[in-house]
Order: sequence, then structure tokens, then C-alpha cells
Amino acid sequence: MFVVYVGNIPGTVTDETLRTELGAHAEVREIERNFKRASAMVKYDTMEDAAIAVERYNNMELNDSKIVVENPRPAKARGHGKPPIRFDLRVLIKGLTPETSWQDLKDWARQSLDGVEVVYSNVFDLDGVHCGLVEYKVISTSSYLYGVMNNWLEHLLMWCYISWV
Repeated sequence: MFVVYVGNIPGTVTDETLRTELGAHAEVREIERNFKRASAMVKYDTMEDAAIAVERYNNMELNDSKIVVENPRPAKARGHGKPPIRFDLRVLIKGLTPETSWQDLKDWARQSLDGVEVVYSNVFDLDGVHCGLVEYKVISTSSYLYGVMNNWLEHLLMWCYISWV
């Protein structure tokens, strides 16, 4: 099973409401609620279903509150220490070849820009299209990054659509 983290859940939201809202695109297999932290771990059958849930439902309004839907942090990042810092520069790349792995995407992203830290990368299928997501630490280089990515992708003769998430 594949898990997504759902946070900022209002206390008035029931498990059945979560199952209905987050299961509009695929069946929700299991919900593990943590009422103390106003969060839940929601389980899907496939990685694609989990990726679609993150894309469609993050920042969705639920009982007058915006919920957070994202991939769960690794176990070592959870706990009582400081949570990892998240950054707003996320690049969604659609149309990657099926052979592209998250490691390939992260390696490429690191080599593309000197001095820019890649903090996250992932690849997944979205509606039959192989996609990648890269999150960067430096925000001021977004226009430069867009040009570099387009040139690199054209060099590989790969059709991709890049959007800033």
C-alpha cells in the first residue's frame, strides 16, 4: 500500500468524510487518524493513486480549513526534532521517459545548477504520463532554472511540459 500524509484536518471531519473526499479518484484502503495532531495517514493501493491524491487534494478546503496532502516524510525525519524545511520552488515535469528514476532526476537537477540545493525529487505516473517533481532550496533562480531545464530536455529529444508547482 502507498501512504499520503494529510494534515490540518478540522476536528469536525469524520473518517467517512475523509474517505469520501480523498477517495473520489481511487479507493481509500485505510485511514489512520491522529486527532491530537489533526492529521491522518491515508493508504491507497497504487503509487499513482497516492500521487494523484497529493496533486489534487493538497490545499483543498475541508470544513473551512485548507488541508495539507503530501508524501510522508521518511521515518528518520519524524519525531521530536525540528521538522525539515520545505521550499516553494517545486518543478513538475511531465512526459519523462518511463526509464527515468527519481535518482536520475535528482542527479540531473543537482548538475544543472551550481549552488542550488535539491531537497526532494520523485517520479510517478499521472493519467498515463510519466512525471517528475523536483524541489529546490533557492527560489531566486526560477527563471534561469526554467531555461536550463528546457535546453537540457530538448538536448535529450524528450518532450516534456514543465510547470512551477
